[in-house]
Amino acid sequence: MSVALTSLEVAGLVRDILLISFFAIGSVALIVGLVLGLVFYRRTKNLLDRVDAGVDRIESMVESVDSTASTVMKTATSVNRGMKAGEIARSAFSSVLHRGNGEPEDKNGKPGSGSE
Repeated sequence: MSVALTSLEVAGLVRDILLISFFAIGSVALIVGLVLGLVFYRRTKNLLDRVDAGVDRIESMVESVDSTASTVMKTATSVNRGMKAGEIARSAFSSVLHRGNGEPEDKNGKPGSGSE
């Protein structure tokens, strides 16, 4: 006994086979995509951890440089004040020493002949 299928039944069978194939391939693609995503996440996570550690090291170096710059600025200010105080003291000492010797001073305030 041969059973003949109508064109509607053949079309239904083809549709069912295509849907089953589509969902099977889609499921395999979804699983492959999930595995690749997890592998990519693991590698990216390690990379981001290393980048984060590097950023932390750079931040600590910047803080150290900032602290050093602040210390150098304070030291430079103190040295500058000390040099100005020394210049004032030298000028005062020089004027006290040269005042009593009777020699005329030149236009720069240094003892000399007085002539130019």
